[in-house]
Amino acid sequence: MLKVGLAILFAAFSSQVFAVRIDVEKRTANGCKVVVSEDPAKVGENKDTKFVWAGSCRTGYVEGEGTLVETKANGAVTKTIATFRHGREEGAGSADATLANGTKASFRGSFFRGLPQSGDLTAEAPNGAITKYRGPFVEGIPDGQGRLEIVNKAVFEGEIRGLKPNGQGKLTFPNGMSVTGNFRDGQRPSSGHIEFTNGSSYDGELKDLKPHGKGTSVAADRTRYSGEFVDGKAEGSGTIQQPDGGTYNVRIRDGNVERLPGREELAEAARAGEARAAAERQRAEDQQRYENAVIACRSRAAYSVAPTAGNIGEMLARAGQCNLDPEAFRTPQVVVIQSQPSNITCTRTGPFINCNMR
Repeated sequence: MLKVGLAILFAAFSSQVFAVRIDVEKRTANGCKVVVSEDPAKVGENKDTKFVWAGSCRTGYVEGEGTLVETKANGAVTKTIATFRHGREEGAGSADATLANGTKASFRGSFFRGLPQSGDLTAEAPNGAITKYRGPFVEGIPDGQGRLEIVNKAVFEGEIRGLKPNGQGKLTFPNGMSVTGNFRDGQRPSSGHIEFTNGSSYDGELKDLKPHGKGTSVAADRTRYSGEFVDGKAEGSGTIQQPDGGTYNVRIRDGNVERLPGREELAEAARAGEARAAAERQRAEDQQRYENAVIACRSRAAYSVAPTAGNIGEMLARAGQCNLDPEAFRTPQVVVIQSQPSNITCTRTGPFINCNMR
């Protein structure tokens, strides 16, 4: 019966586990029998339920089009208008119920073996919150691809079970923002796709329906950021791709974007570093050759005269005046440097120095 199916639907709000149900025959006030589907563990709880039938009775069972009103001992009332076959609803029909806690529910759709098969279910809680479901039912429970709306809060379209999202689907808020992902057992997805109201979007890891972890955001102007997010904001390391195709690495902290060198820039910097290192090595080698040349020049100049006790001062003076120009020394050509006194000439060809007396 629908009345039992509605009870199952609203029990889903409290995440109850539903047992296998059995058919139980009950009698209406005029003696016709109805067939209801109940939880075996709770059959005794409904023994004082009263049924009033307005319609035909055939072979002892309610039959054909009619109205069945069920009143439970706790005050819950369900009114069903439908076509009945051998004591239970079959085909198109409607039902309206008021539960013991004050929740109101209505169903418009089709029945199979006394339970909702597909259609629209609307429930209004005592606090005024309204929930609407459209889709298939299995054993009286919303189950399958459907649409679930918490009025003025959100709409979910996708896999649903027991008035809860349960699988892949799309959650849309009144402002137009939407989240698509896997809402298993009513839980928020750990990854998915977000469409924001400003035209931007996000794909990646989520926390509390916000970007959190690794993902990619695309702004309305098609600027793309791929990297790290924290609590809905870009935070950490990532890559920005401009609409014109320009790409660069960034580090973001508290909304401040620091541009980092990219792969090509790093390679260019490495090449420049290698060039600087090579130039420095060359300068060091040139300096060493220069110093060696100065030593050789001074030695040759000093000993261009036979050393005697009387000319030691002359030898030292000649050696001290043999000064080579470092810049001229590095020039790749034959260089002639005149030393003082002028009768000593030092000539370089490449790295070789030769100092002679005139």
